[in-house]
Amino acid sequence: MAVPQKKIKTEISDFDLIECTRQPGNLRISKQACARRFEMAQNQRSLGPKGHFGVAYHWSLEKCQNCPKGRSFSKSIQKKKRAKTA
Repeated sequence: MAVPQKKIKTEISDFDLIECTRQPGNLRISKQACARRFEMAQNQRSLGPKGHFGVAYHWSLEKCQNCPKGRSFSKSIQKKKRAKTA
């Protein structure tokens, strides 16, 4: 089943990339991904790292816990979700 061209263009235009100043390497990330990382950082405090990958994962999310951009994007996405369901 083919996806309509109009839908693809709409999805691409909603895909705004920002530069994350908290992550190394001039990371470019979408606003949605930034908001998701912020939310994951809030929920992972009780989880301890497991292995080398777990330590790196925990460390990278730790930088997102107090990010004002992540908080802002998360709030705006939550508002959009509530507006769609209302």
